[in-house]
Amino acid sequence: MAKRGSKKKATTMRTTDPAEELRRTLAKRKKDELIAVLIELAKDDRAILRRLTA
Repeated sequence: MAKRGSKKKATTMRTTDPAEELRRTLAKRKKDELIAVLIELAKDDRAILRRLTA
């Protein structure tokens, strides 16, 4: 009869705040890349455009 393998504890993913992860990701980008993304979003969403021009 085969021996049973040891039960390993399942690794749990750390749940982080999505805003914190986004902040870290955006911090790696250059300023001109961030501006280009904001302009692209503002073209599609009038509310963002109003907030940026206010």
